[in-house]
Amino acid sequence: MQEEKYNEVEKMMKEQEESKQREEKLKLQKELEQIQIIELEKVHKAKKLQELSQEPKETEPNLIKILFRLPNGLKLSRRFQNLQEIQVNLQDFYEI
Repeated sequence: MQEEKYNEVEKMMKEQEESKQREEKLKLQKELEQIQIIELEKVHKAKKLQELSQEPKETEPNLIKILFRLPNGLKLSRRFQNLQEIQVNLQDFYEI
């Protein structure tokens, strides 16, 4: 009888430990997924920055300045050369 109780308690303790290990493993997997998502976002942003040519300095001649006013009131501005051909997705511009 005592041995059965001991075995039962031992089994419960083992199950609790296994449950803790599973929970810890799931937590680590979620953290890894978050890190991977952040890294992918960084790569995406770097790619978009590369696609968008470097902004000329304010002192350069023949500039065009475009101002975007967003629905939330935020204003974004960007300078371009007046003869520069641009093709920009506005959402990409906002994300950068």
